[in-house]
Amino acid sequence: MYFFIFVAIVSTLSVTPALGTSYNYHPSTPIYLGSGLNPIHPDQAFRNCLESDGIRKVSGSGAMNTYFSVNLIKSRKELFEQLQISASLSARSAFWSGSASANYFSEHRFHSDSLTWIIKGTTDYGSFALDNPRLKSFAQQLLDSNKHEQFAKTCGLEFINQERRAVLIAAVFSMENVSQEQKKQLEVQFQASYNAPFLNADLKAKYANFFQDAARTSRISMTIYAVGGSGITTLAPLVSKLDNLDNIQLIIQSYMAGMTEQQAVPLEYFTGSMTAFGWHGQTPIEAFRRERILGELFHRYTNAENTYRRIESIIDNRNSAVYQNLNDTIMEEYRANYSAYGAYLNELLNIADLCYENFTDCRLPEHYLPRIKWPIDVADNCERIRLQAFSLNQIDDEELAMLRKKQSMPFYRPNGSLAGFISCAFSN
Repeated sequence: MYFFIFVAIVSTLSVTPALGTSYNYHPSTPIYLGSGLNPIHPDQAFRNCLESDGIRKVSGSGAMNTYFSVNLIKSRKELFEQLQISASLSARSAFWSGSASANYFSEHRFHSDSLTWIIKGTTDYGSFALDNPRLKSFAQQLLDSNKHEQFAKTCGLEFINQERRAVLIAAVFSMENVSQEQKKQLEVQFQASYNAPFLNADLKAKYANFFQDAARTSRISMTIYAVGGSGITTLAPLVSKLDNLDNIQLIIQSYMAGMTEQQAVPLEYFTGSMTAFGWHGQTPIEAFRRERILGELFHRYTNAENTYRRIESIIDNRNSAVYQNLNDTIMEEYRANYSAYGAYLNELLNIADLCYENFTDCRLPEHYLPRIKWPIDVADNCERIRLQAFSLNQIDDEELAMLRKKQSMPFYRPNGSLAGFISCAFSN
């Protein structure tokens, strides 16, 4: 089992179906309460054209509510939605800026032989708005001089007049190299554990059993994602006793309890049109369609790239103990899929470039590539058991080769520990 801890005082930007009314924060966007915004290029910075009488809280005082959730995640898209990460701005980072922010959660790859779940806590501090926003004198002068085009270039087409602040902490878990039979069994077991209130004692016991069975099946990786708050020191205890929901709950509650409105960060921004100040113009509706397409392009690209890199690793390591048992026909299929996925990635990059240049050429590709059968699912039952033991570090390269030569496999005690080796004849 291994862990990766990522703590960020960030969230992301995403466009809602409504016309430019709601955005989420993203590390590569320059927007803030009172800033200008161009939905055509939401990563573009503008001169500060507004002033106000300050910031007022729109709803209540202190924390509005705190809630917890435990969910199985089937795709990167679901993960981004859970964490309010914008796929469209992540696409801009990945395709055009090379920002590392586009690589969040790259270790959670969502292949057919993987399983991912999330435990999350959120405290919502409500909405804050500008009090009596108005144009600064230089911006008002542009409109008074009928320089509306220059105004839009200087100040933007919209402005941020309200934000929703929150603190969020999430632990994202993944396991890989799981056979289809094992994955189905674990999914059923997980669903039985989370179809109950978060604090339910039965849920905690079932989750512990699920986690222990998952840990016996494959290595488990964990990413900690935090929005707002005090950072990694407070969250470090999460890496111990991860099968214990009481432990996770207490750490999350402790983290949340120490927060204030000052430590919360914007999870969502709301905009108003610059027409409110007399600007003559409007946001093209195609801009929002493009953002939706860019988000889907990002998910397709990252999914295809993860598959491409994993196939590459199999091809490059054909002679390793893990892959040397794959026959020539299977390897040829991997090479053909490697070529197909490489061509598909180039196609997605070309489409992304067209999206950046204009609206009309921004489209999704018309085809999808087939899923890949990974080594553990193309192997026979005896080989699957050997590979599973190898992935859990229960046997090494030499032992794996020896078991293959002798047509043998590991067998286990009821508690899941390795007991010894038996003939493959007992695997059926």
